[in-house]
Amino acid sequence: MRVLWRAVETITGQSFTRVSIHIDGKRFVDCTFTRCMLGYSGGEVEFKGTILKDCKYLLYGAAREPVFDLQTRRAVNV
Repeated sequence: MRVLWRAVETITGQSFTRVSIHIDGKRFVDCTFTRCMLGYSGGEVEFKGTILKDCKYLLYGAAREPVFDLQTRRAVNV
């Protein structure tokens, strides 16, 4: 998943298991996430060669607004 191109911090070859991690401002290369909670608020992030297994996603701030808009439109059949 590639959201934007200029991530701030590069993390390479790490495994994360059952942790919560804020992913904005990071570039993950050849990492593995297992049963993690990934928090995203709309900033720059990049995944390259990274595996996500049974993870959950928490959207907040600017990242949550488009999802909320889609849910609202569906509720009123727009």
